[in-house]
Amino acid sequence: MDERDITTKMIFDVLRKGTLCGGVDEAKAKGDFKAKLTYQVPNRRHVGVVTVVKQSEKLIIVTVEWEDGK
Repeated sequence: MDERDITTKMIFDVLRKGTLCGGVDEAKAKGDFKAKLTYQVPNRRHVGVVTVVKQSEKLIIVTVEWEDGK
């Protein structure tokens, strides 16, 4: 987050308002699922958040990134 200048607020905006990018895939562990959400932060760029849902009980953020690769 610090390297990419992405704030916690931006991540929560992506999780609340974002769009599923691609599909929901099975993660490495049985019963876990992996998905990527994207959202354009107002007056900024698109942010992507890759998440893993662990056994429908926990949400783990794997990585956050700017989608345009600048």
